[in-house]
Amino acid sequence: MDDLQINELIRQLSSLRKEVKSIRKMLLQKRKPCYTNQELMELLGVSANTVRKWRDLALIGYSKVGGCYLYSEADIQKFLSDTHYDSYLTQET
Repeated sequence: MDDLQINELIRQLSSLRKEVKSIRKMLLQKRKPCYTNQELMELLGVSANTVRKWRDLALIGYSKVGGCYLYSEADIQKFLSDTHYDSYLTQET
């Protein structure tokens, strides 16, 4: 490789690094600190009754501010983890 090719490679890497930083920043900004009842219903594709049942059975953690239920990302991840079942794979012997 000559100096011109090396300089072009460095320029491309620098450009790629800036793009990755920009994408990372955008993704971090889209993360929400908490989700409303409606957002949780849409996220998981369930009804209000289902979410209410999960709360009543203490299956999902939540916060209540006034009359609004809020679910943190950690609450949702814990719920999904606690209700996760591994697939049953048949292993040949």
